[in-house]
Amino acid sequence: MHANVSQLPWPTLDQPPFVTMEPNYDFSDSRAESEDWYANINVPSMGLVDISVLSDPLVPEVASLVPEYQNTLAQHAHTIQPAVEPSYKWHANTPILFEPERVVADSNKLKAASTQPTKQFACELCAKTFTRRESMKNHVSSVHQRLKPYKCQYAKCTHEYSTPSDLRRHVREKHLRNAEKLFICQGRTADGNLWGCGKRFHRSYQLTGHWKSNRSQRKCHIPPDFDYTPIKFRIRFRSCLLKIHGPSARDLAVVAAWYRAELKNLYILNNSEITLILPMFRAVARSPLSLARTYATGKVTGQFTGKPGPDGKYTVTMIPGDGIGPEIAASVEAIFKEAKVPITWEPVDVTPSLINGKTTLPADAVASINKNLVALKGPLATPVGKGHQSMNLTLRRTFALFANVRPCKSVQGYKTPYENVDTVLIRENTEGEYSGIEHEIVPGVVQSIKLITKPASERVIRYAFEYAKSVNKPEVRVVHKASIMKLSDGLFVETAKEVGKEYPDIKLSFELLDNTSLKLCADPSEYKSLVMVMPNLYGDIMSDLSSGLIGGLGLTPSGNMGNKVSIFEAVHGSAPDIAGKGLANPTALLLSSCMMLRHMELNSHADKIEDAVLKTIASGPENRTRDLKGTSSTSHFTEQVIKNL
Repeated sequence: MHANVSQLPWPTLDQPPFVTMEPNYDFSDSRAESEDWYANINVPSMGLVDISVLSDPLVPEVASLVPEYQNTLAQHAHTIQPAVEPSYKWHANTPILFEPERVVADSNKLKAASTQPTKQFACELCAKTFTRRESMKNHVSSVHQRLKPYKCQYAKCTHEYSTPSDLRRHVREKHLRNAEKLFICQGRTADGNLWGCGKRFHRSYQLTGHWKSNRSQRKCHIPPDFDYTPIKFRIRFRSCLLKIHGPSARDLAVVAAWYRAELKNLYILNNSEITLILPMFRAVARSPLSLARTYATGKVTGQFTGKPGPDGKYTVTMIPGDGIGPEIAASVEAIFKEAKVPITWEPVDVTPSLINGKTTLPADAVASINKNLVALKGPLATPVGKGHQSMNLTLRRTFALFANVRPCKSVQGYKTPYENVDTVLIRENTEGEYSGIEHEIVPGVVQSIKLITKPASERVIRYAFEYAKSVNKPEVRVVHKASIMKLSDGLFVETAKEVGKEYPDIKLSFELLDNTSLKLCADPSEYKSLVMVMPNLYGDIMSDLSSGLIGGLGLTPSGNMGNKVSIFEAVHGSAPDIAGKGLANPTALLLSSCMMLRHMELNSHADKIEDAVLKTIASGPENRTRDLKGTSSTSHFTEQVIKNL
């Protein structure tokens, strides 16, 4: 009988992982800070199969780096494998082949440990020193390796070897060749009926050949529409936690709930290869794969899942920001208090720290946002020049905020050249030209790479369709430059066409970026009935252009949406020149807070505050701040909003 993976003694999520090492990234590459580590796996579409995941061979052996876990490793010896060569396959029920400390250490360490200047090479096992490396190697092989410390841990096997390579050769030739046949002729039809003869095979191609024979097709009752093409999986593993990432864009997929139950608690060691035995099923519906937050997640559109506390109030993380940020944040808090909004603010400081050349958010800020699932952020300053990474970009990457929603609507009573603007722009928030992949080729020549991936494109486009449904917009328009960038923007366009087929009730249209800019400035009324979606750089520019149509960034709300965490913000600058003078305009942060309340399904409070803000702006220049051609101070504006509640 073949043991189910869920029955094996893997550690659970409430236990610390054996190893929490990150992959061996070069953190001088700023893009590596937010990249996950992937392995592409091809498996047959039916039957029992194995998925082998081999981690980065450049990472040193874990047991020697983490001695405090050696006792744990010994306790779970039958579930963990040592470093192996890629040509081997080690199975989940193979015992650990524990390697003691390396016989030969790095020459620099030996040189530093030596007490005799003339004897630079020391044996770490007995501390004896030698003047030549060859002499030390001969000593090790003649004195220590005779002990044969490498023992085979297979049941009823007593073989011992002097070197790890000899032990691996023994395991490969004596044990793995006789391993259990992992591929079974068995499957399930779309209506749930089992088929297959139950015959087992060592290799997937043997099983595929068995299925393709005419005799087997009759004997095994293989469905006539059976597709023998393997399903392509992407298994994501970071910090040694193994999770399902997602299938290819084929109709064949797996039952996601079953895979979540099997994979969410699996831990692997760096430099180890583990085989998982998982049955495959023909898909009966699209898999939501809600575990894969970083990429496409079915129809998940960033719903708020937070719960109120015992007092009936929600806790929201407040990031005051820089410059005028604390002033406008105080205005929002005062108005929320008078409006009796059921919210408790939890202020945090996001002043970054530089660790190993990597910009890092404070741990308490990250913990607060992850706990509360929603945050309101004031403006953050990012100096121009080298050595400074945008904190806004760091927040988006840290919490996987993949969509930036920017609604722009004319404010009644505040006159601009355009009186009937009502646009919604959704910007892809994680890649494009803002991926941070740039370098200097030679002095005077710099290269910046535009990164477009299908999963990220699918995620934001699907969100745009779901948003259009929620606000009753009949059309989604993709803004692009595929006429010039045929591969990158072309991929974005093709992905939109695929996703659009799932929403027959919503019209999908396409428009070049320059044409959209022209038409918005000429007559923005055409865009009232649609939602625009576009890659990162285009969205950054077009959202500010749309803000200019209604009076500037001081009147524009913004929300950064993730599948779990959402952060709402004022998109204008920190304005250090007027900080502390009482001249700041809190309108943008107030309207963003109203977006946040609607996201939390507190619609009545959002409508109440938004109506009071718009009524205050429309009441005249004496109640508007200077950026809106008025004479009011921040405190006076706040008082007028409270009066109009």
